[in-house]
Amino acid sequence: MKRREPMNEDTGIRLRICDSAGKWHITLDGAGPWIIGRDAACEVVISDNRASRRHAVLRRSSRGLVVEDLGSSNGTRIDGRAIEGTAPFPGGSQLQFG
Repeated sequence: MKRREPMNEDTGIRLRICDSAGKWHITLDGAGPWIIGRDAACEVVISDNRASRRHAVLRRSSRGLVVEDLGSSNGTRIDGRAIEGTAPFPGGSQLQFG
């Protein structure tokens, strides 16, 4: 998953999702937070068996966007680096699950 461009609280966040089924784009509206995972109740549903049902959460903070791993089985990476807990998610970064 990749954040495409910086956004403020009044606008949506545009993401490009790349999975085994191809590429697609979504816009996340509102203030968040947005849960990402395989569960149909998540705001961003991904169909990858390496992802947990509730894998991570993306939220706005005073520092911009941050991502938090929700205790997933296979971990979360930003630009190839494993994260623990919460980490900044700068514009143009790539978010990986598993």
